[in-house]
Parts: sequence; structure tokens; C-alpha cells
Amino acid sequence: LQLETTMAMVLTRLASRSAAGVRRLSSISMNINRGVKAEYQGKSLKELVDAPVEALEGTAAWSPELGEKLKVRRLGELGTWRFFVRAQALVTLAAEELEGATSGLNLNRALDKAHEGKSLREIVALPPSALQGLTPATDDLLRSLHIVTIRDLGDWRPARVAAAIASMASLEADDSNQHR
Repeated sequence: LQLETTMAMVLTRLASRSAAGVRRLSSISMNINRGVKAEYQGKSLKELVDAPVEALEGTAAWSPELGEKLKVRRLGELGTWRFFVRAQALVTLAAEELEGATSGLNLNRALDKAHEGKSLREIVALPPSALQGLTPATDDLLRSLHIVTIRDLGDWRPARVAAAIASMASLEADDSNQHR
């Protein structure tokens, strides 16, 4: 009887350790596989930041030549590309705008002079070249990605995924068992 009790205790401890191990494994089973192509699945965020933009799902029309023209070659560069970041901010702020209300806000340093004084909702409907630093030639390049407005650029899923990867990569521990 004592041997059976001891065996039962040992089996209970082993089962509890095994369950703890399963819990530990499930806590590191996070993935972003929907956002990256198969050959990049399982890579760390730090590795993905340095991957080519084409590593992202939804970038079939992207090419290294397009990246060179936009000066965006790596996934991390897309996520922090100032024109995407500004477009994303404009889209977010436009959602908070009350029609007919006025304020002292201006984004004159972000927009071409012709668009100063427009509402945020009007601004996000403009082509990306309305942002200071982009030209109508850039509109043509972005059109190949089905981006025709500032809203399209700010909402472009591959860029949002790249921004999230770039933002979180520095928070990733080198060892998944390292204290978080």
C-alpha cells in the first residue's frame, strides 16, 4: 500500500511537471504566420526587421526596384517609413474629427501648401503626393500596390504589419526562456 501511494505521488508530480511544461510551451507558441510568407514563418521579430519587404503577405506587386525608388528595402524600413507613419496618423486622427467643428490645428509641415487648411477627412482622400516630400511620380509607384489615397497608404496592411514588427523587435528576448 505504501509503495502504491508513493508511486501515485510520483506520477502526480510528473504529470504536474509535464502540464507545466506544456503551459510553458504554449506561452511561446505565438506567431504572425498570417502576415509573413511561408519561408519567413518561425523567424524572430529581430530577423524579420532585416528581411526584404517581400517577406510580408500582400506584397506580390512589390519589387526590389520599387523599393529602391521609394528608398524602402527592408521590412523594418517599411514599418518606420515616414510617409506611411504620417499617413497612418492622419487616418487615425481623421476618425476623431467632428464635421463642421473648428480648431487651431494645422499640419502645414506635413502637407503640400495647396492642401493646408483642409479637413482631415479631405486630406486622407488626397493622393499620397499631398504629403510633403512625395511627388506625383510616387503616386504612380504606389498605384501599382493599389494605394491611391493617403488613407490607402495609412491602412495598407503590409505596412501596418511591418510597423508592428519594427515596434516590437527591440522587446524580443534573445532566449525565449529569458525573463520577460
